[in-house]
Amino acid sequence: VTSHLNGVKNSEDLRKAYEENQPKVVKAMAQFSQSREVYDALSAIRASMTEGEDIDFETSQKLRAVDNSLRGMKLGGVGLDGAEKDRFNEIRLRLAEIGTSFSNNVLDATKAFSLVVEDAAEVEGV
Repeated sequence: VTSHLNGVKNSEDLRKAYEENQPKVVKAMAQFSQSREVYDALSAIRASMTEGEDIDFETSQKLRAVDNSLRGMKLGGVGLDGAEKDRFNEIRLRLAEIGTSFSNNVLDATKAFSLVVEDAAEVEGV
């Protein structure tokens, strides 16, 4: 939500608050996606679910949701330990910082841009 708000109603105060709290959000998301307890529980749920042509739509959507969560956790580093996990999280945090910096640059460039049209013929057909 904050990311969207920062993009559509950007201000110095919001930008500062967003940048201050981004590391906390990234760390919290990493803690969740790297939780072996949650991963094991989802794996157990997945193992108890059946597949096949005779499953109904609701069950197929539940399977999809569990599979997507498991995949997300694997991509989020749930299988990493020690130095690999630490390095992965450092990279994840740096990537978030770079992404925010890029977004801020785009927002600043967008705010700075203007086009003055003095002749209606310049925009004819637009």
